[in-house]
Amino acid sequence: MNLPYNGCVTFNDPSDPSFIPAKQPKFCRVCGDRAKSYHFGGLSCDSCKAFFRRSVQSAGYKNFQCPYRRTCEITISSRKCCQFCRFQKCVNIGMEKGWVMTEEERLHVLKIRTAKRQQEEETNQGRRKIRRESYHADLNDIHKFLTEDDIHCIESIMNSYGTSCLSVPFDSSLSSRACGRNRTEIIDMFFTVIKQFANFAQQLRSFAVIPPHDQEILLRTGVMELCFLRGAYVFDETRGAWPDQEKMFYKISPTLSAEDVRRLVSAELFDKHMGFIRGIKEIDIDEPTLMILLVTVLMSSDRAGLVNVSLVAKEQEKYCVLLKNYMLWRYGSRKAMVLYPKLFLKLPNLRELTEAHSDYHLRLNMGELEEIERRLSCLRIESPTPGCSTSKLFQRNLVTNRRWSLRGNLSIDSGSSSTLSLEEESSSSEGSGGFPWTSEKENEAD
Repeated sequence: MNLPYNGCVTFNDPSDPSFIPAKQPKFCRVCGDRAKSYHFGGLSCDSCKAFFRRSVQSAGYKNFQCPYRRTCEITISSRKCCQFCRFQKCVNIGMEKGWVMTEEERLHVLKIRTAKRQQEEETNQGRRKIRRESYHADLNDIHKFLTEDDIHCIESIMNSYGTSCLSVPFDSSLSSRACGRNRTEIIDMFFTVIKQFANFAQQLRSFAVIPPHDQEILLRTGVMELCFLRGAYVFDETRGAWPDQEKMFYKISPTLSAEDVRRLVSAELFDKHMGFIRGIKEIDIDEPTLMILLVTVLMSSDRAGLVNVSLVAKEQEKYCVLLKNYMLWRYGSRKAMVLYPKLFLKLPNLRELTEAHSDYHLRLNMGELEEIERRLSCLRIESPTPGCSTSKLFQRNLVTNRRWSLRGNLSIDSGSSSTLSLEEESSSSEGSGGFPWTSEKENEAD
């Protein structure tokens, strides 16, 4: 997928004679793992970069010894076997000891970056407020940008995800506390979200026309990206936790503290997460924009192993066009032509963040890592409710609850980009059987 200067998205067909293949992946010259860039002067993966930095900062490399003949072969599987040969190979590919900062220097740089980031955030908040006040979307003009089919598609996406949250609820025991969660709880929460996305994908018409083999490829390789993108949108910066319970679908969801996540990942990976969250927050989009973008990410035609690449690309392009047209109405042409490409420019960062979740960055034991890999590899498109299809559950819920509608639930409020006119949920919503995003007044009206 290419993003030209004018913000329009086009797709390259591999069968086209003019097709230009994607940029070749980079590999670590120390162990052969995937590499993203040069570190300390040498092309290396995150693992070898961190090994080299730690070895230099602690001066531990001076005491490294090779138990063999200093000719050990360094690969992904053997890189932890001989520190001496690994360090020597780092030096041989050009990594410079003098380029490694001391811990004091690193903390000083981090402090400067944090202060600069906070200053930029304050500036951006002021700019966003000014931009929001300059344009007001008008429901009377919506057909200038969206057809009735487009509107129905957006409403279907929103309602399908809401139904998935109901169909695959979090364990009731998770709501007992907001912080201090153990590893098992966090992993269970993570896989509940994954199951919700699997259920959501099953309800999409565009996903249904894709053959089962490609469906599983798209879901298995893209579900973590969906989790991280959705997670960035619903993160509550004020509380430092997921989710922001003022957002749709999360009125009664359990809370996960950022500090609990910090204990399970490396400092480097945690910083990547928070940086990506800040990037999404700065763009300042609303719920329908985010949901259409999620479907676009799900339909990525560059996933390895896909058979029907052109079909997936065709379905993805529909959502790219839908997203652009919705944003033209929602934000106005001037702002939309800035925000639209900005969203797509965040997708490489999203994929890099997903790829960074290696065993090196996750502070989990081998059994927990194997369990995560097993669950991801076994991910299937299935109905979560025995004897009751998701579509039937969706229809049954719509009979007893008012469905989300663009005209009915989206009112324009210049004071907030999250412009969903939803009243405070009644504390008895669980007993009423209402959707988590349905207000008490709406339930009574039904």
